[in-house]
Amino acid sequence: MFPELEDELTTYLRGQGYQSVKTLPDGRVIGVLPQFVTVGLFVGLDADGYSSRYCYEHSLHALVAAKTWDGVGDPPGPWVKHKGTHNGEGVDRLNPNFGK
Repeated sequence: MFPELEDELTTYLRGQGYQSVKTLPDGRVIGVLPQFVTVGLFVGLDADGYSSRYCYEHSLHALVAAKTWDGVGDPPGPWVKHKGTHNGEGVDRLNPNFGK
């Protein structure tokens, strides 16, 4: 991604309410946005939407995950559900470690 476009996209996403917007090493853009019941860590953000999101109960957990995740595997922390694409499949997954 070109730096000038990344800055434009980051500015746009922050204007939409996203927090902790960053580009992962693989080029995907992520950001945190509160939802009705959960807080989403959105993956693959662009001006048109996103490819998937991880739902967290608490914003602190989502913000820490966004700050520390390198994009490999699932993000850290107690996410509850992953909605969207995973390994090329459109699925919803529950976190098998949630509540343990």
